[in-house]
Amino acid sequence: MQSQLANPAPPAPAAARHAKVVPSFVLPGISRTLDCWAGTVAPGELVRWERLADLAESAKRDLRKAVIKRLRPKSDWLWAQTLGVRLVDGWRDRLTATDIRAIETVLAHYPDRSLEQLTLGEFRRAYGAPLERQLATLARLEALYWSPPPRPAPRPRVYVAPQSAEPVLRSELQDLADRVLALPWLVRVTPQDLRFGFSGKSTLPEWIDEQLAEDRVTADAASLLKKLDDAAKLSAADEVRALTMAAGEECLPRTNPEAAERWPKMFLARHLSPEGTGKTLNEVGDANGLTRERIRQICEAFEDVLQKGEAVTPSLDRALAAIARIAPCGVDEANQQLARFIGEGAGVECLIAWAKTLGQKNVSIKCHRVRRPLRGQVVDTTVVERAQTAPWVKPLINHVSRDTSMFGCTNIIRIAGLLAIKEGVAPGQEAIEAVLEGSALFRWLDKETGWFTLGDTDGCSVATRVRKIMAVVHDHVGADEIAAALASDDKLIYRETQSLGLAIPPVHVLRELFCTWPWLKVVQKGRFAASECFERAGVLGEAEQVTVQVMEQYDGVACRFELRQAIEDKLHISNMAVSVMLGSSPIVTRLEHGLYRLIGRRIGDAAVAAARSRMRSMAAQNTATPFPDAKPNEFVFRVTEAALRTEQYNVPERFRKGLAGQRVAVQGGDGQALGLARVYPKGSLTGLNRLFTPKPGDFFRVAVVAGGLQVELLPEIVADIADLTETVVTVSFDGIA
Repeated sequence: MQSQLANPAPPAPAAARHAKVVPSFVLPGISRTLDCWAGTVAPGELVRWERLADLAESAKRDLRKAVIKRLRPKSDWLWAQTLGVRLVDGWRDRLTATDIRAIETVLAHYPDRSLEQLTLGEFRRAYGAPLERQLATLARLEALYWSPPPRPAPRPRVYVAPQSAEPVLRSELQDLADRVLALPWLVRVTPQDLRFGFSGKSTLPEWIDEQLAEDRVTADAASLLKKLDDAAKLSAADEVRALTMAAGEECLPRTNPEAAERWPKMFLARHLSPEGTGKTLNEVGDANGLTRERIRQICEAFEDVLQKGEAVTPSLDRALAAIARIAPCGVDEANQQLARFIGEGAGVECLIAWAKTLGQKNVSIKCHRVRRPLRGQVVDTTVVERAQTAPWVKPLINHVSRDTSMFGCTNIIRIAGLLAIKEGVAPGQEAIEAVLEGSALFRWLDKETGWFTLGDTDGCSVATRVRKIMAVVHDHVGADEIAAALASDDKLIYRETQSLGLAIPPVHVLRELFCTWPWLKVVQKGRFAASECFERAGVLGEAEQVTVQVMEQYDGVACRFELRQAIEDKLHISNMAVSVMLGSSPIVTRLEHGLYRLIGRRIGDAAVAAARSRMRSMAAQNTATPFPDAKPNEFVFRVTEAALRTEQYNVPERFRKGLAGQRVAVQGGDGQALGLARVYPKGSLTGLNRLFTPKPGDFFRVAVVAGGLQVELLPEIVADIADLTETVVTVSFDGIA
C-alpha cells in the first residue's frame, strides 16, 4: 500500500470529444482557420475538440455563423452533401421538443429512407428551420456516437526548451537535480500537468532518474528541472500568475498578440487581490474598455482550463496550510503574519477562491463576514476559520475578537456565558478550549482562572493607553499602577457597552499580557519599562502634551486651574473638554482635590506643598470681595457659568436659619415689586437671574436687613467702587411657605 501511494500511476490523458459545432460532412468545405473568443480554431477542431476548456454555446453559435458565411459561395456543393448522421437510442433525450418534432417530420417525409442517406438539401426542405439550427441539431446527434480516431503524435507540452537545444552535462545538473528530487510534492506531478508536463508514463522522479542515467541530459529535461526548482521558491501569488500563463497556452488567441497580452492581466485582476476575491466584471470591463459579458467570456475560458486541467500547487497548498494553523483569526491579521507565504498582491480570501477554481473540493479553511460592536459602533470584519467547525464557532470568535480588541484578553467562563445567553448554545469549557487552542496565536495568561489572549493584541485599547503611560514615565512603572490608571479611566470602562465591563482583567493577568508586547520589557517582577524599539512620537494627544509641559514646569505637581488655563490658551477648548481629558487620560493621577501628577514620576514634598499654596492663593482670590467696607449682615458671591446654568447661589451658613425654606417677594429700591425669589432648605438661592442680567465674573452683594434683603449687581471690571451706579433691590419676607 505504501509503495502504491509513493508511486501513483499517472492518469490516462483525456480523450478528444465532439465539439458539437457542425457535423463531419461540412469539414471538407472548410480549408482555413476561423477566429472566435477561444482563439484561432482549426477546421478539424470544429468536430474534434482536444482543448481543456469546452466551447461555450455563444462561441459555438459564432463559429457556425462563420462556417455558413464561408460556405455561401459553395452552396451547390453543400446542399448535395450526404448527412451521414444516424439516429441512436436516446437521441430524443438530447434535443428540445421543437427539434424532436422537426426530425420526426423529416422521417415522415422520407419514409423509405433513413436520416443518414438524406442530403442536406433534402433535410433542409423538410426540417423548416434556419441552417444554423439544422447544423447544430445534426452535430448534437452525431456527438452521441462519435468516437475520435487515434492521432499519430501527442500534443506538445506546455514547457519549451531554451533556444539552445544543446544537451547539458549531467555533472552540471547534479546539484539542481538533487534539490528537485528532494521536493515532497514531486510525486504528485503528472505528465499532463499544466506547468510541468513531461513525455512519459512513469512518475516524474522516475522520469528524472531516467534522464540523468545518460552523461548528457536533453535541453528539455534541463529546462524542466530549472522550472521545478524555481517553483519551490515561489509565493502563492507568484504561483497563481504562473498558472494563469500556463492556462493561457490553451485558451489565448494565437493570431492576436495584443489580446494574448491583455487577457491574463484581466483574468488576474478579476481573481487576484490583497482584499476580497478580486474586482467585479464591471470594474475589469471599465478598466479595459470591454463589456461585462466579454470579460465573463475571457475569464470563463481560463477557469475552464484550470478546473479541467491537472496542476500541482505547492506554494498555494503551503500558504493555505499556514493559514489553517493560525485560524481562527481575522483576515487582515492572517495577511499580515503570512505575507511571506501569500506574496504581493494577494490575500487570504482570493487564495481560498483560487483553490476552488482549481477544483480543490476539500479546502480546509473558509472566510465569512461578521458584524460586531466595537466602541459603541457596529463594525464589519472578515474572519478566517477552519472549514469543518461547529455552528457556534462564528459567534465564539466574534465575542473573543470584541473583547481582545478592547482589553487584549478575555475569560473562558465569560465567553461560555455569552454563548449561552446570546446564542443559546452551551458547548462546554473543554470544547471551547479545544477550538481556541487549535490556533497558533492562542496563549494562556492564567489557565487556572481561564484568562487567555488570541491574536495580535498590540493594537487594543489597553495597549494604546499603556503606550501613553510609557511615553511619560522616567524609569519604570508597576503593573498595579497601570491597572489603577486603567480603572480610573472612565472613557475606557464606563463609556463602552455594559457587557465589556465584565472582561476587565485582574492585575496578575495584565502582567502576563504586558509580557506579550515587544515594546515593553520586564525590569523587576511586576514592573515594566519601555524597550529600545518603543517610539514615543505621536503617542500622546495635544492636550496631554500640554499637560506634561505644565507638570514639568511645576516640578511634577500642577493645579487644575493651571492645567485648564494652559490647555484653553493653546488649544482653545472648553473647560468640559479639559475635565474629560483629565478623567480619561491614563498619564494623569489625582493626588487630592485640584492637584494632579504624572504617573511613573517621583515628586517631592516641596512640590506638593508649593502646589497646595498656589491652590489656597487662587481660592482666596476667587472668594475675595471687592467690598472692603462689607458689614456683618452682608455676604458676596461671584457669578459663574455653572450658576448661570442652574440659577442657584449658596447662602452662607450663618444666614440660613432665617432664610432657609422661605419664598420671598422681590422689591426694588423704590418699593416696586419685581418678582419672587426662594431660598431652599440647604441654602440655595434661586430667582435672581430672572431679575438681573448677570455675566460670568460679576458679583452679587447681598445685605440681610429687617424684613428682607438688599442686593447689588456689580460688573466684573470696576474702576472705582464708589463711582458705581448701584442697583439696590429690597427683598422682603411675606411669610409664604
